[in-house]
Amino acid sequence: MSISARQLQRLFIEGTGLKFAQWRNRARLNQAIASLRTEDNLGTAMGASTFSTKQGLLRALSRECGTPIDQLTAEHAAA
Repeated sequence: MSISARQLQRLFIEGTGLKFAQWRNRARLNQAIASLRTEDNLGTAMGASTFSTKQGLLRALSRECGTPIDQLTAEHAAA
């Protein structure tokens, strides 16, 4: 049995409610957030979530949460 890439995409969206890229990004962000909860270190969170830069991690968090980057960094500095 073979399945087309498009059919696989449809099945994935049907099962998760997300496109694969969105699901993968959320999975990475979940790793980063879990790391931040225990380590409170952006470098460690970056490594745990496989983001290559702190700015990339912050941009992804900002997009997903709808929170401006400057607010995220201010809250992190205050913590």
